Amino acid sequence: MQLEQWLSPLGVTFILLLLGGVSLVIWNFFRRDLTFDQKRNIVADRELYLPLLRDTVDKILSRKHELAIEAGRLSLEHYHEKYLRFNNSYSKAYRRITNKDETVKRKVAIFNALVDQNFHKRNPYLSELEHSPQDPLFSLQTDCDSYLSHCGDKGLNREVKELFKTANQYHLVLALAEMGLSNGLNLKEAKHYMNLYALATTSSDTQDLPDSISCRL
Repeated sequence: MQLEQWLSPLGVTFILLLLGGVSLVIWNFFRRDLTFDQKRNIVADRELYLPLLRDTVDKILSRKHELAIEAGRLSLEHYHEKYLRFNNSYSKAYRRITNKDETVKRKVAIFNALVDQNFHKRNPYLSELEHSPQDPLFSLQTDCDSYLSHCGDKGLNREVKELFKTANQYHLVLALAEMGLSNGLNLKEAKHYMNLYALATTSSDTQDLPDSISCRL
């Protein structure tokens, strides 16, 4: 390769990657295995922090559940005022509703519009509640990060993150389900949860509510 090629962004990147790879090989060759005492200290340290981590994770999940219910009990009119007033999602949803009762029609239209706006994947109001520094959840999450750091287990760290990712999907669905129930929509709760979960896991970003949710409204 010519000097100009070596000095190009691609050439510099290649050199950095090569040096990084060589450094890792050298470090791996010379690094020492942990002694028995070091391994025993790690086990003792984890025995101390794992129960605290588990208790904190349980508290985080419990608090997130409470906040999802709180987000779902905010009135549909408040959601309309805050998130739908300045876009056409509500008017589009309203035109799709055939129910002649204007009160019910408006509720269902707001609900459908929120789904069209992907509130089953990201609820801004729920996010505000979960990230408030004044909420106990803030300190619980800080404690959780600290315990994971003390445990020093990358596999455990990944599993906890995956747990929270799955729980987050559930709580988003729970907030929508509670929203329908607390605003007087005549739904069968079990079927309501099932259909909303289907929405949360679908690949479509703008799928309408299933007929079983809105047909009786």
